[in-house]
Amino acid sequence: MDPSVLLAGLQRMDDEGVMFQVELLEQLCSVLAMSESRDMLAVFEPSQFVPALGAIMGRESHVFPETPVLACRAVKHFISLDPRLSRVAVRANLGTLCLSALALSAGGDGATEEAGDLAECAIKVLEMLCKREGRQVARGVPGGAHVAVGQLLGFIEVCDAIYPPDVTESALMALRGVLSSCPASETHAHEAAPVLCRLIGDTDRPKLQYAALQGMASLTSVLSIARETAALELIAADVSSELIGALGAPRASPAALSLELLVLWRLCSASPAVLHGCLKRGLAGALAGLLRESCTGASPSKGVEASATELLRFASALASLLGAVTPAAGPGGRRAEEYLPQSSYAANAEGDADAAELLREAIKRDDLASVCALIDLGGQPVVDALDQCEQSMLMWAVHAASAEVVEALASHASAVDFMAASISTGSALHFAAYFGRPDAVRVLLRHGANARLRNRRGRTPAEEAALQAPPPL
Repeated sequence: MDPSVLLAGLQRMDDEGVMFQVELLEQLCSVLAMSESRDMLAVFEPSQFVPALGAIMGRESHVFPETPVLACRAVKHFISLDPRLSRVAVRANLGTLCLSALALSAGGDGATEEAGDLAECAIKVLEMLCKREGRQVARGVPGGAHVAVGQLLGFIEVCDAIYPPDVTESALMALRGVLSSCPASETHAHEAAPVLCRLIGDTDRPKLQYAALQGMASLTSVLSIARETAALELIAADVSSELIGALGAPRASPAALSLELLVLWRLCSASPAVLHGCLKRGLAGALAGLLRESCTGASPSKGVEASATELLRFASALASLLGAVTPAAGPGGRRAEEYLPQSSYAANAEGDADAAELLREAIKRDDLASVCALIDLGGQPVVDALDQCEQSMLMWAVHAASAEVVEALASHASAVDFMAASISTGSALHFAAYFGRPDAVRVLLRHGANARLRNRRGRTPAEEAALQAPPPL
């Protein structure tokens, strides 16, 4: 199959060309599905094929109803081979097209089987797009994040009756990606919270419950950072009641408990009224019962011990809010911050280290949405944090992440030209030149990086790049 002939066939808009596109799309999906490496992307150029597939999905009508389903499936295969293609897909308006497909499937009895198949594939694509490009997906939708969140919530509401649980899980992960990167005023908090609460209470489906907890954590994070106390107070009663009830239920992993406590802390710290409301709803008793359960085993596992430690820290943090633990250390006493668990409940040195590690992991995954959320949460101190080898976040990014991630970090770094005495390579610009990243070089220069700076080897970034270039033929 000649890729150029295939592309030309997909780009045809005349009636005769459209008749053959189903067969062409089936061939493309088959080839991409069987590919196990990115090598296939050198044959089927994504920057040309993905926009062509988006154009097919965007047509108002189709001769064969399965045509947009196959086009969406091909996009999914492309992004599965290289998640960085999410950026290409967003530029081709795939985020908006996928959201439109969800709206068609939610039309009730009038929705066709093909519309359901398209929505099932579209939500998988949206999950991948929003994981890395949630902010850009929301911006590309007419009406912005407010409309995107509303459409996802509407789809989640009908998912259980139509689709298997993994589709609802994908919808929740897409919602999380949009929520974590949109303004607090556009989160639909009063509508999102009840939907997420219902799924948090679904203890029979732990994966779905955990995805809903992640969505709630993103929602409360955005509201807390924006100091939207009124919005947090509005959702606090329903959310805290569900979470306090969930504390006593069995859970699949300690991570679920961490998320439950994190959301409860954000609610309790929003205002005294929310804190006292949570206590009236039995928060203290639920914590005591869970702590007792965690400590009664004859030989508790490391996971159980970690849960008990986190419960103790959370209880101490609540006590500090109530005034039972004073903020300042008295004679022979301990500061309240020492009781607070990790970065989730207080801003301190340990919290900054945890946030920095999370940011570093997000950079390694090239997860733009998480990088932006962590930058918003931790600010410049987290962006400027160094690892044990004194490598900066920017140095990690030019090695492992996209230019968009480099852009986000460079916009918040206090010193783009930082060089550690223990690293001979030099600044982030030297690293970008060394690794052959012209896109990262352009970003760093735009943010004021010094192209004449010499590293410990006495070389400029241009000289580093020249040494890495292959010899002429």
